[in-house]
Amino acid sequence: VERTNSNVRNYFFFTQPGEPTIQVYVVGAVVNPGLYEVGPGMDLGRLLALAGGPQLATQHAERRRKTTVKLFRPTSGNRPIFEEDLNDSFTDTRSYPLLREGDTLLVETIEKQRYGWRDLLAVGGALGGIAFFIDAIRGN
Repeated sequence: VERTNSNVRNYFFFTQPGEPTIQVYVVGAVVNPGLYEVGPGMDLGRLLALAGGPQLATQHAERRRKTTVKLFRPTSGNRPIFEEDLNDSFTDTRSYPLLREGDTLLVETIEKQRYGWRDLLAVGGALGGIAFFIDAIRGN
């Protein structure tokens, strides 16, 4: 029986007994974030699948969503060694890097409000009101 202590809330073990392992972190907007202990031949795509994939809530028409997958390596500092936008494509499995000990997979989902013609009319009206107010102050 193996005992593993970790300060990570979720710990996942995906390897055969006696097989060498590496530990990688999965953080951000995934279904199952945590510390993963996997075999050394694991690639980023398979790890993302093991983590349950990105958390994708219902997308509203008035919002834009961008989901980005980044892989950080301890030797790369603050720069990711791999970065891909899931909205564009994430299907070229040849581009997935093999994981190494201590890698961190970060999945970010950013939603932004879309602006429509009503918003532009409101801004235009506000600017017109400001111009009218300034004109009134000047006494014209």
